[in-house]
Amino acid sequence: MAELTRGESLKHPEIIAGATGLGATISFQTPDGGGGTYLIDLKVPDSGVGAGYTLTLPTSDGDAGQVLQTDGSGNTS
Repeated sequence: MAELTRGESLKHPEIIAGATGLGATISFQTPDGGGGTYLIDLKVPDSGVGAGYTLTLPTSDGDAGQVLQTDGSGNTS
């Protein structure tokens, strides 16, 4: 298990501890293809969840009016 405190960077962590709790947010930094980087933030629900799961995000953020949809197996579009 990888320990994380605010502002630290980890490569390929399996579990991140320290960014936990209801409403916690984790930011992932990814290259933008042009030498810069983008951040992708994930936030834990404020009310918690009933079970653990993995969601695989699409490659883009979509257009206005579109929604994030899952196929029930963790793949989103």
